[in-house]
Amino acid sequence: MAVLPENAPKSRVALGVMLAVLFVYSGFEAMLPPVLPMIQQGVHASAAEISWVFGGLFLSGAVSVPIVGRLADVRSKRAVLLVLLVLVSAGLLCAAVATSFAVMVVGQILQGTGWGLAVLAVGLLRDSMPPEKMRRATGLIIATQTMSAGAGLLAAGPLATFTSYRVFYWAAFVLLVVITLVAVFAFPAFPPATRGRVDWAGATLLGGGLLVLLLSLTEAPARGWTSPLILSGIGFAAVLLAIFVVVERRIAVPLVDFHLGGRTVFIATTIAFLSGYVYIAGYTAIPIILATPPSAGYGLAASPLVASLVLFPFAVAGTIAAPLTARLENRIGQRSVFLLSGLISAAGVAVLILAHSSVALMAVASTLIGVGLSMGFTQGLNTASLAVPPERASGVSSLIFVARPVGGTLGGQITASIVASNLISGTAVPAWSGYVTGFWIAVGIAVLSGVLGLTLSRLPRSAAPSVVGLEQKSAG
Repeated sequence: MAVLPENAPKSRVALGVMLAVLFVYSGFEAMLPPVLPMIQQGVHASAAEISWVFGGLFLSGAVSVPIVGRLADVRSKRAVLLVLLVLVSAGLLCAAVATSFAVMVVGQILQGTGWGLAVLAVGLLRDSMPPEKMRRATGLIIATQTMSAGAGLLAAGPLATFTSYRVFYWAAFVLLVVITLVAVFAFPAFPPATRGRVDWAGATLLGGGLLVLLLSLTEAPARGWTSPLILSGIGFAAVLLAIFVVVERRIAVPLVDFHLGGRTVFIATTIAFLSGYVYIAGYTAIPIILATPPSAGYGLAASPLVASLVLFPFAVAGTIAAPLTARLENRIGQRSVFLLSGLISAAGVAVLILAHSSVALMAVASTLIGVGLSMGFTQGLNTASLAVPPERASGVSSLIFVARPVGGTLGGQITASIVASNLISGTAVPAWSGYVTGFWIAVGIAVLSGVLGLTLSRLPRSAAPSVVGLEQKSAG
């Protein structure tokens, strides 16, 4: 949609507000991993429960991204933005005052709705700017998210040395409240592009199935993996998710369109799911391992500053690798890129197995995981988008963006449950053997993701659509 000259000022205002929101949100998300051990102590969470800090975000994000994408088409974008800002702000407030695990989880789930902000921003640009300006503005959005994520990682360590992690939540809350007030009075109204309904039934089934599954995995270490309650919970979750797939395949406007692209899109989506598993399984374990006292036989009792520096290469490597993926594809082909990304990710997680007391090896692992996952996810987006007509590329991108956080949710929770099931005798400290088991599973899944790429049919080598880099939002 071309923008009339008189509408240009309101487009600039809208873009400015969205950039401010994304900068605060992405930067704050990036600050959480280095202070994960502090959060665990603050809310008295177990090794299995602390994964909900990211599990709550991923669970909510997996459901909110397609909902926000649909709402951005059928409702006022101003109204959608204000609702998201209120939900995220409420989540930040909950987490800031939380002294219990349950309140923290509620806060994280509310914050996860903010994953839809990037989708809303792209939809806003599509409807309010001519193509040449939209491309420049999209690049600005990606750059803002990437820079804020890097800045958040670097700032988290020094700040946590002198203050509490709760200050991070309070600061983000205050900033978002200010931005919300600005949006109330200055954000322009954009009429919806079309009319229609949102698939709330699908959202309920997807969210309910994932929630029951995660709760079952959280309780498994305490109750036993073969407990009737745990097995029935996992079975019930499987039923809900199966019904979700059936419902989505039958309705006209589904939350997630499983009819898109056939086998190629199915494989690319599966690879995104597996990549999400590896991402959260490795990324969130690093700060916990670093903070563990050496008396446990591993760990360094390291500060959040050290964790920030170790995790920073993950974001930098991913940022560099994503735009180079298309060039690499031209040299070795799409299927080889998938295989290479899987092997690099697997190598990164394997290095973690050897890095129980080495900062240098953890930094190497962080770098390798960042490169491998960024390449694989970018290639998955491009491959899936090329497999469908241009007018369906957005729907395919949403499918990929949903699959990754679902995989991440399971990866974090399964790994945490395995770790929590292997404690040092007489203590609540996880034994290194639990981490090793969880990491070997992640290595196998990373290799599987690469091998799956080899099963794809050869597609024409053409310029990839402009989707590379959007995955940097979730790298924080």
